[in-house]
Amino acid sequence: MVKALWRAAPVFFLVAMLIGGSVSAVSVEQAQVCMPDIDVYLYDGGDVLSGIAEGEITAALDGAALSVRSLVRAEQGIFYVYMIDVSASMPAGHFSAAKQAVLEAWGRLRDQDTLALITFGNTVDLRLEGGESRAKVTETLDSLKNTDTSTKFYDAMDVLIDTVLQTEDMRRVAVVISDGIDDTDAGMTQEALEEKLIRTGVSISAMCIDTAPESGVAQFGDFIRLSGGELYIFEPADAGTVLDSLLDRLEGGWHLALQAPTNVASGEEALLNIDFGDAQSITLPVVPERWIPDSKQPRVESVVYAEGENAFLVTFSEAVTGVEADGVWMLADGNGEPVAMASVDVIDGVSCRLTMAAPPPEG
Repeated sequence: MVKALWRAAPVFFLVAMLIGGSVSAVSVEQAQVCMPDIDVYLYDGGDVLSGIAEGEITAALDGAALSVRSLVRAEQGIFYVYMIDVSASMPAGHFSAAKQAVLEAWGRLRDQDTLALITFGNTVDLRLEGGESRAKVTETLDSLKNTDTSTKFYDAMDVLIDTVLQTEDMRRVAVVISDGIDDTDAGMTQEALEEKLIRTGVSISAMCIDTAPESGVAQFGDFIRLSGGELYIFEPADAGTVLDSLLDRLEGGWHLALQAPTNVASGEEALLNIDFGDAQSITLPVVPERWIPDSKQPRVESVVYAEGENAFLVTFSEAVTGVEADGVWMLADGNGEPVAMASVDVIDGVSCRLTMAAPPPEG
């Protein structure tokens, strides 16, 4: 039963702030960060991207320039997680039509796609993990009953996040089918959920029944669009057609591949800015937490003695971490004798200062 939907508090996760151009033109579905790679999946509602060359695009992460590797139609596999509301507030006709629509969606999966299923009501259950046969999918959907008395959407989001984190190298898309969101039994705050979604890089789209209250539909839609998805309204007669439209939008997206100059993952929220030239620009928050191990060793580019500081200024070929840790450095004089250091200080990602305990002997 629908009780309280999303509060009208300011939210900021995966928000694409559009500047210039049409607001409905280019928008972000999701951004996945595994430093130095940043993969951004885009919707193009105005046929903008097909006319833009890669050389016209610029991007930056917290002001640091990123290189543009490619802009192509998205062909990467999609990990779909369908989330079906099994509360009694879902009308029988809508519920039955939704189950049939999900079964038909399983039938249109591409070879690179996977489908999982979560139900949420009094409890949250992972019914399908992906890779099951059509017979198993049919059996599972047929067994679902809309008889529960609550809608534990927040808890379902926890299960969603745990589920999608098991996947690698796939787009992560959730499709919620519900009459709204009951948050009276919330196991986490809205802010905590927003933070988790930023870190996970999952897009959420939804189908809402056409008999839901107008105010509830509006609030439900606000949340879905903030997560990078879209809200679709359906009735029993057109559930399959509506879900097809949703999937067409997802499968028709674009993939923008960006690369940072370093694989250092800060673990802190950063602003990703993408400028499509005269067409449009987009800014959204991301959290670089994962990284690809770098097999190429950094080089020392220069060592300069700063006499006034009694220190050596060391510059590397790329950003490094851990230079201030004990035992990393050993200074020696011309005779090979150790020289005591007073401190090691990081100047920025690519340089540091080695301050000696005493001035070097003259001569």
